Amino acid sequence: MPPPEKLGRSGSSESLVSKLVQAGSVVGFLVAVAAVNLWRSAQAEHPVGALAASATASAPSGTATQAAERTLEEARQAAGAKDFKALALRLREIPEDSPLRQSPHYAALWTQWADAIEQKVDSLREENGRLKNPDRETPRALLTEIAEAPEVDPGRRQRAREALAQMVGAPEWTPVGSQRVIVEGATIEGAQAVIQKNRKPVRECYQKGLTINPDMEGRAAYKLVVNPRGAVTSATVTVSGSLLASVGACIKNHLRSLTFAEPSEGETATVSGVYTFIYSSKGK
Repeated sequence: MPPPEKLGRSGSSESLVSKLVQAGSVVGFLVAVAAVNLWRSAQAEHPVGALAASATASAPSGTATQAAERTLEEARQAAGAKDFKALALRLREIPEDSPLRQSPHYAALWTQWADAIEQKVDSLREENGRLKNPDRETPRALLTEIAEAPEVDPGRRQRAREALAQMVGAPEWTPVGSQRVIVEGATIEGAQAVIQKNRKPVRECYQKGLTINPDMEGRAAYKLVVNPRGAVTSATVTVSGSLLASVGACIKNHLRSLTFAEPSEGETATVSGVYTFIYSSKGK
């Protein structure tokens, strides 16, 4: 039988181990509880479903991208077949937010489309020169398509606008009524000549409007106030018919820059008149 003191030491060691095991269980339990609480807190702030939905929404759609690529390929095939109507339709079917719209291939296809339309217009013009009753509407409609296509580069759009203005023909216009400029309040020597000399800028205002509305015509009535030094201090222009307001504003800006001879007796005078605009090719 072991000595009593050895039994006491062994029993003390076993008691200590037992206490450590119990303490470890408590600590483990507390750690587990803390972990569960942290997990619940994380779920409350970032639910798994919401995170998954967010990831799905932010990720690019492979299906949409593939569909856009197929549409671009169909556009290439239409260009190869010289079916330029289908080409434009396919290109416009590509979603506006698709990266393909920023690609060089997309821009090149629009350039190919615009160049083909221009060639068709040139061909129609040549054919019209041999016809007794030429078709003027088709070339005009084709050029309008280019001018109004935002996907086409600015240079080609501007070229189409200029061609439209040339197709319409030079406008014929004169002051209405007595064919004279009306001067009131004082006498201004050579007022009629000043107005006549500056017809070209007014004509250009009209031609700019024709690129927007090829059938535009009407009247622009003006009234200028001329100070004793011959400078125009104010100008009003009122348009009628189908003339665009922008045409009236353009004419007004030009008339404000005119300089007349000094009115008689140092007085302020008014100069007024009316421009009538028609285009010479109408009905031809």
